[in-house]
This record gives sequence, structure tokens and C-alpha cells, in this order.
Amino acid sequence: RAPEFRLLSLNGTPISLSAYRGKVVMVHFWATWCPPCVEELPTLERLYRSYFGKDLEILAVSVDEGGAGAVGQFMQKNRFALTVLLNPDHSVARQYGTFKFPETYLVDREGIVRRKIIGAADWTSPAAQQVIQAMVGAK
Repeated sequence: RAPEFRLLSLNGTPISLSAYRGKVVMVHFWATWCPPCVEELPTLERLYRSYFGKDLEILAVSVDEGGAGAVGQFMQKNRFALTVLLNPDHSVARQYGTFKFPETYLVDREGIVRRKIIGAADWTSPAAQQVIQAMVGAK
């Protein structure tokens, strides 16, 4: 089972994982100071835009110690619209056993972690699309 959490979004709204039960959720840990994270983010943004309003939610959990200020500027500068949650003390990242950034956890509709991806991925690649589509298509 995916560890439950409640974090603040960039705009200060509290968001919990359980609020998305019934949808596939990608919990993605990253940081602005992490070169592979920054390189990967545009593909995550494209995935977000292609599934917007569908049964996939992407929660980009930032572990930046600078919090909303640093992350907000980065998101604005790059025109990313992803849902970003703030975890500057790494507490949720530790709950998930994250040890390298970026790391991504694919959580099914029942709240079970089905996949863990360590390191950067191209979320627009056919292989990644196949995995996402298989999870989203499973009801």
C-alpha cells in the first residue's frame, strides 16, 4: 500500500494522496537542484497535459529546501502546470523509501504501489506510454 500523506501545494492548498483514490496516481519525487530531474520534467509535463482530466493524476513532490519560493519560480520560468507538492523536510520521500532523485511511484486505483522507477525516464516514450495506458485502462 502507498503511504498516505498530506502536503501543501505551491498555492498553499493541502493535498492528500487518499483524495485521488479511484484514479491512477504518479507520485514523483524531484528537486530543482537535481540535473536529471530538470531534464526529465518536460516529458512529465507533456504526460500531464495529455492525460489532463482523465484518470491519471501526477503529483510532483519537490524536496527543495527552499520551498515554495524556489520551486514556484522554477515552475513559472519553465511554464510547467504540473501539480507540485512541497516536502522540504523529505519526510514523505523517506516514507516511500526514496534514496535517489528523481524517483517515481505508480499507484493504482486502490492505492497500491505497482511500479517504482528510480532515476529519470522519458514519459513520452512508447514504453512509458504503454505502462501508463495499461494502468489507466485497468478498471
